[in-house]
Amino acid sequence: MTAPSVRIFGDIETTGLDPTTGALLEVAFLVTDLDCNEIAGASWLLPVDPAAAYELANDYVQKMHTKNGLWEALDRQINLFSPTTEEQVAESILSFLSPYCGPNAKAHLCGFNPGFDLDWLKVHMAQVAACFDHTKLDVRSVELMMVGLGCEKYKGPDGAHSHRGLDDCRDEASALKYYQDAIRGT
Repeated sequence: MTAPSVRIFGDIETTGLDPTTGALLEVAFLVTDLDCNEIAGASWLLPVDPAAAYELANDYVQKMHTKNGLWEALDRQINLFSPTTEEQVAESILSFLSPYCGPNAKAHLCGFNPGFDLDWLKVHMAQVAACFDHTKLDVRSVELMMVGLGCEKYKGPDGAHSHRGLDDCRDEASALKYYQDAIRGT
């Protein structure tokens, strides 16, 4: 397999930790070059009943998605647009990803917890998960290593890691760029 020419950062928002009992709320991907400069990004809200999804979530997740506006965004989507299916959302994601990866040209999923994201995608959107190789670039692991070596910990902009898909992907890419630059001495 040839080395990838892009990085694909992924982030999902859910009602909890278990993909077999929870609901997928938002999926986002950010494509960058190898220096983490943005090429393309997109985010999708899933066609869920916001009230039912809220009830699935624990207190922490309920508060987090109230604060970041996700519940409100899901509610607006249901009220303003004709609902789509999870399969239609997956088709849209595959269309977005197709220039960069697919079942025959797998990419490495990057992010703060790509294993978590990939586990959820395998349960809810197996065809999207199939675009990614089993190897992942876990930015939190890079961070732990770099801080352990004496590098100052990445501090994102105010509001970073908002627990909204595309914003978090951008924060993940910025963190990786920060550590890459530290390694390079730039």
